Amino acid sequence: MHFDLPEGARGPGGPQRLWCELRDAAGARVWMNGSAPRDGDRFALRISARPGSYRLSAGTESGLRAEGDFVIAEGPEAAPLELVLRRE
Repeated sequence: MHFDLPEGARGPGGPQRLWCELRDAAGARVWMNGSAPRDGDRFALRISARPGSYRLSAGTESGLRAEGDFVIAEGPEAAPLELVLRRE
């Protein structure tokens, strides 16, 4: 999974860490990474959870956020999903 930084948040002054979590339909946290380091102008994470439908939430220390529905299917690994972090 890739989280791209928007224009204005790139470069050395931009956020350096990302938190990310998945929650199931009941709201229980099923996966979390609390401090993913930055890789250039993006953050890259490998999300590991059982096949199913989840709610993904992610954010940085500077207030950038990403949220949405996230489905993990059975079968071979798919190409990385890319999301752009945005200011709330």
